[in-house]
Amino acid sequence: NQLSANETKEFLLQMITKALDNYLMCIIYSPSFSYEVVPRILLLFFDIGRHFVPEEDDKKNQSITLSANQKAVVLQAIRDSMLSKIDKVKASVWLNAITQLTSRIEQPKSLEDVLFSLIKMSAIKYPESSLWHLISIKNSTVSSRKPKWEPIMEYIKRDLKKEEQSRFEAIANNFASISHHIIELCTVNPGSSKSRVTKASHICPKLVSDLKDCKVLMPLLSTLTVNIDSSNSQDSPNKIEIIEMGSKIVLFTSLQKPRKVEFKSRNGRSYHYLCKKDEDLRKDMRMMEFATFINRILTNNRQCRQKNLRMVTYAVICLNEYCGMMEWVENTKSFRTII
Repeated sequence: NQLSANETKEFLLQMITKALDNYLMCIIYSPSFSYEVVPRILLLFFDIGRHFVPEEDDKKNQSITLSANQKAVVLQAIRDSMLSKIDKVKASVWLNAITQLTSRIEQPKSLEDVLFSLIKMSAIKYPESSLWHLISIKNSTVSSRKPKWEPIMEYIKRDLKKEEQSRFEAIANNFASISHHIIELCTVNPGSSKSRVTKASHICPKLVSDLKDCKVLMPLLSTLTVNIDSSNSQDSPNKIEIIEMGSKIVLFTSLQKPRKVEFKSRNGRSYHYLCKKDEDLRKDMRMMEFATFINRILTNNRQCRQKNLRMVTYAVICLNEYCGMMEWVENTKSFRTII
């Protein structure tokens, strides 16, 4: 039997809020389940919640037969459910989901403040790890995404002390400059030389200058995500910092002409990255998230754990919709080389 408008409202009001309450309680008391639970929370609140924003529902011609007042009641109940519990969730849970949050950055005003709250919790506790992903919003080529950068920064700095605001603003500006020059490196024409190796000081002098003693967090998979069962923050003494850029850049001759760069750290090690253009690395990022999920399944299986079965994962940084960089995995060969 078809439900009346009031019955539909009561059903949605009860079921969605109960689901959100229980999912949030789950990650508050058992954060290890956040990999499975957080996507469901975001789906319920942002993707389904949009249907209860009157102007959004009208745009999409959805068939939820509720009046504007009934939608407002359901939306407010969903908001209250989220806002009453998100502060109790570990910040590391939202850091590990930061790419899912940035992908939903285009929200209506009635949902936007909740999204900004989740991003803020991650950015305050883990500023550099968060900014490596948030910076793609500033560099975005999409007209509806790029304007979100300033409101996010203002929201994060809200209620902070003056010195904390200044510190965060300095870090954000540093990231903006570095990411801009990495994008320039991705797109710059290396010239007609057939040499596969060129000097970094010739092809990207501004990036070399930016990275000199910058002390920016090295964007590795191990530094961009946090063990949710750990109380350590990214400000621990074990933080891996970039102190300079390597002197040479390797140019590949494949279609997109990617560039292999070297970042040197304070611990004496060098880390390599592949900078690419004209390719949407968000697909690669999602594949790494899927591989991480597979590794969790393998780790939970005793036989797989004994055989040390796992997929090798690496960091993928999207600087905008067309440029980005990938953590270089050492001691590997391409299929073409093997075949």
